Amino acid sequence: MKVWDLVQFAYLYLFSALFPWFKPTINNEVQEEHASEFDNLEYKTSLKFLEITDKTSCFSPISCSNNVLLMCEAKEFGEKTSELGKKKLSNVSKAVDARGEKFMLVNCLYTKERPIKIGRKGEGWRNENYTLSNVGAVFEKYSKWFKEITEGKMDSPLKINHLTRYDRTYLTVALFKDEWAVKFNKACSEKLSFNISSGNYLSNKTFMNREDEIKYDNIESNKTSHHVVALPYATKNGSDYRRYMVYLIPIKIKGKTFDKTEFGPQLTTVWENFYVDYSKNNLKNAITRLDKRKINLLIPKINKLQSEFDMIKFIDKISELSNAVGIESTVKTFLDVNEQGTEGKAAMVSFAYDSAGYSDSPDVVANVPHISFIFDMNLEKILFITKYLG
Repeated sequence: MKVWDLVQFAYLYLFSALFPWFKPTINNEVQEEHASEFDNLEYKTSLKFLEITDKTSCFSPISCSNNVLLMCEAKEFGEKTSELGKKKLSNVSKAVDARGEKFMLVNCLYTKERPIKIGRKGEGWRNENYTLSNVGAVFEKYSKWFKEITEGKMDSPLKINHLTRYDRTYLTVALFKDEWAVKFNKACSEKLSFNISSGNYLSNKTFMNREDEIKYDNIESNKTSHHVVALPYATKNGSDYRRYMVYLIPIKIKGKTFDKTEFGPQLTTVWENFYVDYSKNNLKNAITRLDKRKINLLIPKINKLQSEFDMIKFIDKISELSNAVGIESTVKTFLDVNEQGTEGKAAMVSFAYDSAGYSDSPDVVANVPHISFIFDMNLEKILFITKYLG
């Protein structure tokens, strides 16, 4: 898989490990009560991402949820959530071509001395047990594989001391590439100011420009209004497109324009407005029903954006399930948006161990803090979400 030539590239890695005497401490009643939290994991982790980040960043919800579900299937949180994880991961696997030309998703489990058997085979699954005597060979094999799928363009967050120190390692890797269905003309790109807040702006930011018939709407709910723009990637899904980059560009938040309030800290309001009020928790349906309209669109180029933050903050909504283990976690993300499309990488590392108005052709300019996300119509999952603050 040619990664560096990809228009969109994502990589997410989560590592979790527990000491061998660990036993789940959560009873079945509590597991069942909180299992529903996983149904909205994508939305909740995205919301938490928007809430805690205070600079331009991006995050991969699909990789996060897959890794948490992999830990569930391996019974880290008990029997109830094991069946839940198995079912949900199987549903995703059926819809993903693990060696796909455009999107690849691989779940891995490395165990030290005490193997965990999970009944899943194929390119999208790697399960290997090792001992301290052969850990070097196992790590060398892993490193070769990781370098191959990323073409050596990204350092692996997993080090050999992780395998020697911890007992179970959960790894999720997601790779995605695609071009815009209609590319932007580089000659039409222009330099504009990006408005952070009233009187606070960044000058000479490069914006890509295209005037075209594009899926678009201007929605308002609870005194919050924003543009919705859905740009398709080239891969077709029958007569429609398989994936879209969706932009949510605020006009007013809680009745105030950007010169009266700061948009950046309030993008969670825009996300809730779109996801809950407008989409009714069904992003596929919301994107499908958007009508095409001729607009003059300007969106900023993103040049090799890299993000890193603590993953545990994203899953604190399911703390009742995760309190049986201590989890150390890091998310790393890379993103690049240009006239050809988008190139991105996301990496997540976790360590777990035992512990207690319209015009005919309106200008739609993303020159204020906004949200963008890449959505897969078949998977009905968010691959990436970006909080852009300039």
